[in-house]
Amino acid sequence: MNYEKALEELQSVLEHSEKSSHEIFEKLETLSNVSSTEVDEIVHLIQSHDIYTQKIQRVMNFICEEHNFEDSKYCSAPSAKHIAGDENEVMSNDDIEALIKQMA
Repeated sequence: MNYEKALEELQSVLEHSEKSSHEIFEKLETLSNVSSTEVDEIVHLIQSHDIYTQKIQRVMNFICEEHNFEDSKYCSAPSAKHIAGDENEVMSNDDIEALIKQMA
């Protein structure tokens, strides 16, 4: 798999993810008898979802920067150096490169 194909697939994942997020919020608005515990669980799931979305965006931005791809075509958000709520260590460029190689 080449980098441009990887970017296209990651972009597809992000678009699907964004659609799913909107559906979650629409469904939450229709609920009236939800306990605070259930709301906390839902919020935690959404935050976890957001962390993974930001990680995917960071990988996409890295690929665009390293291989001089038109970033406006694939990269919709600036890269984060560290994502709030992420308990993992900050990823180095070598870590990102290794992650990209795993996807190939």
